[in-house]
Amino acid sequence: MKVLGVKYRELIAPGKSINLINNKNIYSLLIANDDITIIFDNKTIVLKKGFVTIGRCIRVFNHNDNYCEIRAIIYEFKDNALENPYILSKKNQKFKHHFEHIYEYLASNLLSIDKLSDEICEVIKKISVTDNELIEEDVDERLQIIYCILKNRYNEPLTLNYLAEQVFCNPVYLSNCYSKAFGISPMKHLQFIRMEEAKQLLLNISMTISEIKDEVGYISGSQFSTYFKKHTGKSPNEYRKEYLIRGEVVETV
Repeated sequence: MKVLGVKYRELIAPGKSINLINNKNIYSLLIANDDITIIFDNKTIVLKKGFVTIGRCIRVFNHNDNYCEIRAIIYEFKDNALENPYILSKKNQKFKHHFEHIYEYLASNLLSIDKLSDEICEVIKKISVTDNELIEEDVDERLQIIYCILKNRYNEPLTLNYLAEQVFCNPVYLSNCYSKAFGISPMKHLQFIRMEEAKQLLLNISMTISEIKDEVGYISGSQFSTYFKKHTGKSPNEYRKEYLIRGEVVETV
């Protein structure tokens, strides 16, 4: 393993992206001061603040409204076992000691390159690369990624298979783990988030039912109405009329 370069404080403007690596066997360890989107092989993952990604990360995209600062270590690694990036918490006891030393280097540049290489190698060794299912110690971290995707991208055509790809695990296994952690499956949670958002949008009489259906991620109007009635006991029109009578709807220009 060989460290090729370090980005100490790279600022990314809102809505902009930067390329980290382009070549085979080149990988990165990435830290950001805010949630950031990492892109690889046409897939995206939201890296939450307080987490570290290590592995092959092609591009970093700032989806925030403000500038985002990233710190990254670019390194060469002959083994392609970390082709897919792993998401790890800085507080994870399994890696905490190594991350403290890595942070020390990024903050003060006092750690030698050789020592930095050793620390990254130790992190890589401790990551289970024998299977692509969720690592037991990191279950909560991976599930938080899925939770973040559902909360921020509920209006996209998300599927269980797509969600599972984001954390490199079996869809059934992901659903079971998510259900145990949050008491609801990821797809039912997605439906719940969409319905709660639809309830708020229905109070805005400037939006049509069709526009609201599109806004919360449904293609079919009948499917949207069916789910909404199951969720609230009322059709979208009935729900809006009830609040219109109460005088609780709003109109925006």
